[in-house]
Amino acid sequence: MKKIFLIVIILLSINFAIDAQPEIAFAPMTAPGARGIRGYAHELYWANPTAVNYNEIFFSSDSILVINQSPTALILSGFPHTVFNSVNLSSVGTLTPGIKHYWRVVEYDSNGSNPGDIWYFKTNGNYPYMDESFSNGLTNWEIVGPTGLNNWTISNSTFSGGQSPELKFKYSPIINGSSFIMYKSIFLTHPYNSFFWFNHCFQWYSGSSTIGCAYTTDEGISWTSIWEINPTANLGPESISLNLPDESNMQIGFYFIGNSYNTDGWFIDDIIISSPLSRPIPPTLLKAKADTSELKVNLSWNAGSSPNPSTGYRIKRKTGLPLNNSEYTTLTTVPLNTLNYSDTSVQLNTIYTYRVTILSGPGPSGTAWSNEATAYVPSAVPAELINFSAFIENNNVRLNWMTASETNNKGFEVERSIQNSNLKIKNFETIGFVNGNGTSTELNTYSFNDENVSAGKYIYRLKQIDYDGSYEYSTEIEVEIALPDEFALYQNFPNPFNPTTIIKYSIPSLALWERVSEGRVRVLLKVYDILGNVVTTLVNEEKPPGEYVVEFNGSKLSSGVFFYQLRAGSYVQTKKMILLQ
Repeated sequence: MKKIFLIVIILLSINFAIDAQPEIAFAPMTAPGARGIRGYAHELYWANPTAVNYNEIFFSSDSILVINQSPTALILSGFPHTVFNSVNLSSVGTLTPGIKHYWRVVEYDSNGSNPGDIWYFKTNGNYPYMDESFSNGLTNWEIVGPTGLNNWTISNSTFSGGQSPELKFKYSPIINGSSFIMYKSIFLTHPYNSFFWFNHCFQWYSGSSTIGCAYTTDEGISWTSIWEINPTANLGPESISLNLPDESNMQIGFYFIGNSYNTDGWFIDDIIISSPLSRPIPPTLLKAKADTSELKVNLSWNAGSSPNPSTGYRIKRKTGLPLNNSEYTTLTTVPLNTLNYSDTSVQLNTIYTYRVTILSGPGPSGTAWSNEATAYVPSAVPAELINFSAFIENNNVRLNWMTASETNNKGFEVERSIQNSNLKIKNFETIGFVNGNGTSTELNTYSFNDENVSAGKYIYRLKQIDYDGSYEYSTEIEVEIALPDEFALYQNFPNPFNPTTIIKYSIPSLALWERVSEGRVRVLLKVYDILGNVVTTLVNEEKPPGEYVVEFNGSKLSSGVFFYQLRAGSYVQTKKMILLQ
């Protein structure tokens, strides 16, 4: 049985002050810059620091909302005692294809909050379909320049051979440089080469210039040409037929490079992009998790499909984060009925990013790539339990601990003893059990909430139990729950709320107050609408001194102003709250 070493943090009362804020979340599974994310039910993972009370997760395609922690971007809140380490994005519905989505985790402890880094990923685009005759003008297009921002226009002419209107690059105002116009929709062309047609006519005036068609995978920052010509005479009208390259996220554009004075105009119309009717579905929800007990990364994914006969999966890996410029290399191939793989060729203190595709044929040799998944392989980890701490909030005691490694760990029994005047007598009782992680050298965090604890002094300890039944005790932690010194009804949080909110109140020592029975007072906590009608009774019972938290759910009510009132003995207090449905 392993030995357990402890670094103990003891909080003796609710008034204990800590200057430092909590550490931030780290090691995101969907690392910054990850691509290939499916539009529905993707899962985000991350690691939390120890000694946090709860956390909140913000998510949006609008980075400003995430940066400012806007309530409209809050998709998960653990207030007041839950610490999340994952979220399924099915809660936000289907994600818009081909755009960036931003997320961050905010950690809270008794001293305050600490917003984490802004992470982002990019969803895959749609399989391409485009039939552009410019009947809606430039609604579907964006002029990205960098010069010639006023040279792209809609013309009622028919020079390219079709019907009006058509796209025109005009010589005025005169520029000498490059100008790109980009179709706004983002396409997924891998692995089937999609077909691309357009009609055009170039009216040459003098000199030499360059015209062409290109694609971008970074929203117009850089371009790759797929057709280019340097006219020295009139061209067209003519039809151009091309194949689009294999890309997970691309946008199509046209460009002019040179002196616009050299042309009387370039006209483009009847742009068509099509893809096969039978479309492949790439693997989804690729997950990568380091397991340094055997120095490996475990991969798992959901099956995809291909219209062509499939033979298996190809797994590729690169060193670093998704944004790293290093090249992917093929790691291995596995049979079609295999949906997991262990990469044993990893090194300590290294970051790896993975992706998976289906192998199929004849025809295109695979589907699009799965999402990119990143594994953080830590450096050599110190042994065993490295932190055990207690935090008090209201009448709840939250215990946090962390293990740096575990061997055959079945789990932890949480034990508590009420401290009495005879300090030599400790009567521990088991109040809960938390499952362990077996054998692991990863950092694992644990927590346990001892709720509604009466005022007094308590001692907590952990009993770590191996699968063979052997066990070891941790160091003990002493905690004191102090009595409130006055009646209080606090403002609900959050406020406004939708649809739930938390109401907190406190009852002091009852020596000077009206009692129903010894040591207790009758407590009534009711919610009223704006007309004074009782909506619900949240509390109607005798309570001993202490601090209490009650949740109010307004999901069955309409938006509006409500009041909540506390009656305890001769104490009466009323506060207002707002429900926004």
